Amino acid sequence: MDILSIGSHSRMIYLNTQDNLFAPSSSVRRFIKATEQNDFDRTCSSQLKDMDVQDIKRFCRKGLTSRKNDTTVSSLEVDPAVLDFSQYFLPSKMMRKKDNTASWLCAQQRPLAALQLLVRSYQEAQTTGNDFPDYLVIIDDDTYINPQKLRSLIRDYEIRHGTSSDDRVALAGCKARLRTIEFAHGGFGLILSRGVMLALDDPFLLSGNDAIQKMLHPWVGGLALQSRRLSLLEIFSSIAKHHSFLQHGLWSFPGYCMHSDWVFAYILHRGQIATIDQLTPSGYCNMRGDECLASLANVDVCHPTSPAMMKKLHENQKDRERSLTPVQRDNS
Repeated sequence: MDILSIGSHSRMIYLNTQDNLFAPSSSVRRFIKATEQNDFDRTCSSQLKDMDVQDIKRFCRKGLTSRKNDTTVSSLEVDPAVLDFSQYFLPSKMMRKKDNTASWLCAQQRPLAALQLLVRSYQEAQTTGNDFPDYLVIIDDDTYINPQKLRSLIRDYEIRHGTSSDDRVALAGCKARLRTIEFAHGGFGLILSRGVMLALDDPFLLSGNDAIQKMLHPWVGGLALQSRRLSLLEIFSSIAKHHSFLQHGLWSFPGYCMHSDWVFAYILHRGQIATIDQLTPSGYCNMRGDECLASLANVDVCHPTSPAMMKKLHENQKDRERSLTPVQRDNS
């Protein structure tokens, strides 16, 4: 499997620590780092101000009433999930926890941008045999995972459900719900099978697909996409590029009022590619922050965490594995 970690050049120690800990695992083929360099708008993080964030929040909360020049869209034509995105985007309680709200907001388009670039690189590498992995794990840079344990859990999921990496399988460490749509609970990991990535990258003619047109309405109206063969990944990348956070003053409804986790859930579910399932029945995200410190010996996943904590968790994992018998190690 490959791991795509979403980080920032302002704290490369997080990405580098993950790379040093995860990449040597026999379960990991490649570890890929995503930073501002991958963004659709590379100047966003350096130029977006806190007052821009507040303006975007006001735009999103106003929802349909924010439209000034667009009189073609009624609430009946808009997917309820899109209205939920507008209503629940940038909640004050969450934003108070962010050290840099502007940079955090810019990063909400980063996973989509990084995934598009990565899929393109997989396409180009098909002739070398280094193309699409069996699974791609997308995590935040402040997440610790045990790659070997994660791979084992994916294998267990395949056995329970009779699936393989060639099927359309999308898994979350844990799920959350935003009224009308379920999504991967932030940071703990979204896992995409090869089958899902190929489906995301499969081009089609938008004008001949009523279900997808309904899903994308009203974004695509001004993007001239109807006559082109594009994949869902390309379409949503075009939507994101068209809605630069720095140009929020030019937005019309619905803008880009979407957390990165919501975007993937919306594409997968409404695009009829896959419904996000939970990796394990009990969830693979039960440890957060200080809870990880209290249970070092038994932690396979932790979010949010620090580079120092990741190293502690990794060392404890190694100690635990060394204490196992060969039979126990095979069954762990």
